[in-house]
Amino acid sequence: MNHYFSSLATAVQREALAVGLHTIVLTSNEDPATLDALVRGLSQHSIDGLLCVPLEESRAAVEDVASAMPVVLIDRSLPGSALPAVTSDPVPGVSAAVELLARRELTPIGYLSGPLDTSTGRERLDALTAAVAAVGLPPQHIYHGGYQEEQGVQGAEALLRQGVRTLFAGDSMMTVGVLRACHGQGLRIPEDIAVVGFDPHPAFELQPRPITIIDQHADAMASLAFGLLLQLMEKGPPGGRRHLRTTTTLIERESTDTGGEV
Repeated sequence: MNHYFSSLATAVQREALAVGLHTIVLTSNEDPATLDALVRGLSQHSIDGLLCVPLEESRAAVEDVASAMPVVLIDRSLPGSALPAVTSDPVPGVSAAVELLARRELTPIGYLSGPLDTSTGRERLDALTAAVAAVGLPPQHIYHGGYQEEQGVQGAEALLRQGVRTLFAGDSMMTVGVLRACHGQGLRIPEDIAVVGFDPHPAFELQPRPITIIDQHADAMASLAFGLLLQLMEKGPPGGRRHLRTTTTLIERESTDTGGEV
């Protein structure tokens, strides 16, 4: 399982156990058909509520099951859906990262974007585009990938061929792929290539030069989402659509420290 989602599930389980509830974790591996089958299958069992990381291709299945039980979307939202959601706001973390890279002259930036049919993929790319413009840089190099390690490898290789100075991955799995690509080419981090990743991962701190990341604060997201789900289970839906946001924070480490800050 994706380490970020494993952390999110663990945090949700901790919240549930604190109030005497138990959790079942199901994973779709980003496959819409699998998510459809899992979600529709839940309606045939005695489930009190669902926290769901949605895929837009599975909107119908998710909204159908919401007629049978309380549902809260977590990590991603569905545009135009009335379902409550808890997601992170990428702007603070992405803006801080771009400002750091510009200040240290670690440009051009090669950004590995998540799928644009996910709210996270779109919002993070939009945040990067706005942050780049805000510091007066021209448009940077973009690789449109997926939330998979192999996409990180392929994206890093493609962006390195374009002569980027920093590889900035839009999720933790692509960050792992970026590190594989850099090590495979014998590149020194940050002397040859700077790296910015997304989400905490033990491997990022164990690198010879630990990796700068953007933290979505999975514990806070889990707490908000579970609290909202518990409210729906106990009291029913509140008036109006609920979309809560957690912040993102840049955690600066050595992978962006070349000693050349100006």
